[in-house]
Amino acid sequence: MMFRHARLLDLTTGRVGLPHDVLVSGNQVRRGGPAMIAPDDEVIDLEGRIVMPGLWDYHVHFDLWAASKTRLDVSGCVSANDTLSRLAASITRLPAGAALIAVGARDSQWPDRPDTRELDAISGNHPVAVYMNDLHSVWVNSRGLQQWGFRDRVTGTASSGVLREQDAFALEDRLDEVDRAARSRALIDAQSEAAARGVVGIVDMQTGGHRIDAWRNRAASPDQRLQVRIACWPDTVDDWVATGLATGALLDDEQWLTAGPLKVIADGSVSARTAWCTESYRRPAPGIDPHGTADISAAELSRLMSLAERSGIEVAVHAIGDATVAGVLECFAETGAHGTVEHATVMHDGDLARMADLGLTASVQPAQIIADRLGFAEVWTERPRHVHALASMAAARIRLVFGSDAPVAPLDPWLAISVAVTGREPGSSDGAWQPDETLSVGQALRASTSGINQLVPGGRADLVVLDDDPFTIQPEALAGMRPYLTMSRGRITHRADA
Repeated sequence: MMFRHARLLDLTTGRVGLPHDVLVSGNQVRRGGPAMIAPDDEVIDLEGRIVMPGLWDYHVHFDLWAASKTRLDVSGCVSANDTLSRLAASITRLPAGAALIAVGARDSQWPDRPDTRELDAISGNHPVAVYMNDLHSVWVNSRGLQQWGFRDRVTGTASSGVLREQDAFALEDRLDEVDRAARSRALIDAQSEAAARGVVGIVDMQTGGHRIDAWRNRAASPDQRLQVRIACWPDTVDDWVATGLATGALLDDEQWLTAGPLKVIADGSVSARTAWCTESYRRPAPGIDPHGTADISAAELSRLMSLAERSGIEVAVHAIGDATVAGVLECFAETGAHGTVEHATVMHDGDLARMADLGLTASVQPAQIIADRLGFAEVWTERPRHVHALASMAAARIRLVFGSDAPVAPLDPWLAISVAVTGREPGSSDGAWQPDETLSVGQALRASTSGINQLVPGGRADLVVLDDDPFTIQPEALAGMRPYLTMSRGRITHRADA
């Protein structure tokens, strides 16, 4: 395939090259000209459009993201009562006894609290689950608790149906079977939507022992549009070790799939008030320590890290609270493990330097700043010094990679890039939440391209073609960027005029 009149963008300098021809041969980019075109090569005239490396999302729960498209969205509800009204209206349209699963609730911003008795009052014989936006807690009615394996929680109290952390994760595994049949089309559409935003690959952090087989079935289809690095979890890492599966290993003949990291959750979330922090929460979660909680002991985390390091598996540790981040860095130092700190939301000065010294990567989700800007005021009297400290991490020479944590935030790298650069929600009239923690356009783009600054001869044919130069448009317009064309592994996965 030949791209005529392409202008290559250098993400380090922001310079755009003069128009020239780019040949794609297999999965590699070549410099080319008319004499190098084979008789059966397709030729696309880009008419001077800009070409840059393809975008990655380094933290996705892909099946949950697809499922969110088929479930009831209550993200716009401003209170528990508002949510109950929305649920009641939806329940009237359901067949008798059918389950209702809602997503996107933001209870940390509600003036009232979820009440299981009130949920029971509007749901009748329908099992109902309402997932909070961070996925670390879920509001369930008594019928749902009985049907989905939590009979011991049916006590009729206000908070009996609010499941947190491991219970919330366990429920999601069970709900996966409830609406799986409605998800097959959504899974295909989710890949198409990602490609339409310039995404060429993702790191899939979804749980489940069937993940590799599920992706192999998808990758065998012509609908496959994304390269996928598939994570394992503590309950499946022994299988990887036993079969010699290490990070980076190819998992399919077409080379869409590779083995990813070992994902470990070390604490909860700020909005659920379960992230383990040195400062106590102003309004603690019922039954949870006021400082949050650790989801794994230091001894067990070190054991898993050591196992992964010996086996060639990188480690991706979810660590949000500052107490958790400090403990996780101690385990990395003790074991010599390699990998990423996922989220790294709240940090101290010393831990920024230590993370850099350990050579760890910060896998961060800038779009979550939108919700946290409001939510943090509800959980702490005084915000800690380093929260979503993107510029401080960059200044400390910590490698940054961007993700969405979809469905927590949309699988949209341009939204992440925009928020990282402006520090605010697109279209908002508010100023930047933390002006000193914003990044340059180049820094934000490079955190989204798998570390590739520019397409070069011999490089992978993962690219995005743009009508506009992201370095010269208004920063507020970055969130609306949509590629003319996306190519992953030498295959066109999106074309706006197709």
